[in-house]
Amino acid sequence: RYFFPKKVWSWSSDDVVFLNKSFGWLPDFKAINGGNIYYSLIRNTIAKQMKTGKKVLVTLQGIGIPDFVKKFIAEHKDVFWYLRLHPRYPNDVAEVKSLHVLNPDNTDMDLSNKLSLYELLAGVDYHMTCFSGSALEAELAGIKNIIYGNDGARSYKAKINSGLYDFVDNERSLELSLNHTDSITQSGDSIQPVNTEELIKSVFS
Repeated sequence: RYFFPKKVWSWSSDDVVFLNKSFGWLPDFKAINGGNIYYSLIRNTIAKQMKTGKKVLVTLQGIGIPDFVKKFIAEHKDVFWYLRLHPRYPNDVAEVKSLHVLNPDNTDMDLSNKLSLYELLAGVDYHMTCFSGSALEAELAGIKNIIYGNDGARSYKAKINSGLYDFVDNERSLELSLNHTDSITQSGDSIQPVNTEELIKSVFS
């Protein structure tokens, strides 16, 4: 116990509750909800590089995109799509390029694959994938997850059933998911710490 930290900086209030419950028996132990400082610092910078309006990050996995999603991307001009290829499975390149040709003003292949996942999540409103683990990162960032495909339904069954993630299987359900902004679950008090400078002073003074 002598080597266990007295203070732990956590990203969210849920983590604080868990840590204090688990380790509160240690003398002077305290978990603090400080949020993810990195997200907070990059958010304004990234916002200047990215489009305004409704933005969706699609993280691909080399297995293609459902036809209804492709049709939606091609036809809807009120949403901007960042199409991110999987670094190890570039099978989706041709499909992504064809989507970009169909809707060049509202799709991006450049920043999507240059910026880090964390930078992209700091600048979008929604994250869409089949079963990528990026959904967990998006959840921590307070970004609404939209899941498609049978593999996605199985992988994130509990989160979909709880309403934390949306599951879409046709254009109508995708449209509803993108328009129901009031249902977005902001798990991340992780994004913006209350007042980082003051919090740090209070922790270490």
